[in-house]
Amino acid sequence: MGYLRLQNHTSRKRGFFCYNLNVNDFSQLKKLADKLLSETNLIEELKNFGEVEITVSYKYDLMTKPDIDIHIYNNAELDTAKN
Repeated sequence: MGYLRLQNHTSRKRGFFCYNLNVNDFSQLKKLADKLLSETNLIEELKNFGEVEITVSYKYDLMTKPDIDIHIYNNAELDTAKN
C-alpha cells in the first residue's frame, strides 16, 4: 500500500489519498502518478486556488517513492483580521 501525501504548508494539516501500489520497477511510479492525476482531476481542481506546478521527482521523471510534490502560487492577499 502506498500513500500520496497532500500537505498544506501554511496550516501543516495533512490529508492522505490512499492508492494501492504493487511496483517492482520505479519507472512504473510515473505512470501510476499520471493515472492518479488524470483520474482524480486534481490539477484542474487545484487551479481554482492559483497557479499549479508539479515539482521535484515527478517533474524530472526521477520518482523512487509514491509521492507527488505540488506547489500552488497565489498572489491574493490573505485577510487575517478576526471579526
